[in-house]
Amino acid sequence: MTSISAVPGSALLAPTIDTSKGKPTVDQVRQELQNNANHNSRFPNISPDEVQRLNSEQMDRLNKYPTLTYQDVLNGHGVKGGDNFVW
Repeated sequence: MTSISAVPGSALLAPTIDTSKGKPTVDQVRQELQNNANHNSRFPNISPDEVQRLNSEQMDRLNKYPTLTYQDVLNGHGVKGGDNFVW
């Protein structure tokens, strides 16, 4: 009967384990974080970059109507003109 023994002073190597199997890639995690940030934002229909490009009047409009889209904010939707409301 033959026995296998390690050479004294050597370490046995364990098989490598693929820990990434079934886990999202770095890009997928980054995209999910971005989506969550947009979704949890005060303004769900406008990205943080778009919010930074708004002037003070547009920002006031967005604060009054936080669900407007970026294009609606730029087009002046949600503005009261005279006695009527422009949508």
